[in-house]
Amino acid sequence: MDSLQFTQVAPPNDGEIAALKQGLTGFNDAVTGSLQHEKIACFIKNSSDDIVGGIAGEVKLGWLHVDGIWVQECQRRQGAGSRLLAQLEGYAHAKGAHGIHIKTTNFMALEFYQQHSYEVFAKLEDMPPGYVSFFLKKELNAQM
Repeated sequence: MDSLQFTQVAPPNDGEIAALKQGLTGFNDAVTGSLQHEKIACFIKNSSDDIVGGIAGEVKLGWLHVDGIWVQECQRRQGAGSRLLAQLEGYAHAKGAHGIHIKTTNFMALEFYQQHSYEVFAKLEDMPPGYVSFFLKKELNAQM
């Protein structure tokens, strides 16, 4: 058996992260079967082709994980965020996802997600310090 070396805690390089992800994916796929993994996004662009909003996520393991949604301040409260969210939800549903999960904080968009039928299933106090992080989910139904 090879002797093992443990490295010091330090910022990783891309190759190290790729090896870690490959090993983890192989382990998970052996248990769950190879499930779809797809990074997705959609954007709002102005007439100059500048991005003024967008949403990104990943469909995997039967769920859509929303990495983040952002709309330029002057475009907010006009339905742009709702439309972005609906587009990603519809795409994920068409790809067979049965639910969506997202993390937000109390100074961000908690009420926005709750207005779109997302439910808090966990929270983490003092993350970031002085604030609360909320973990939300939404089940996708067959009628989408």
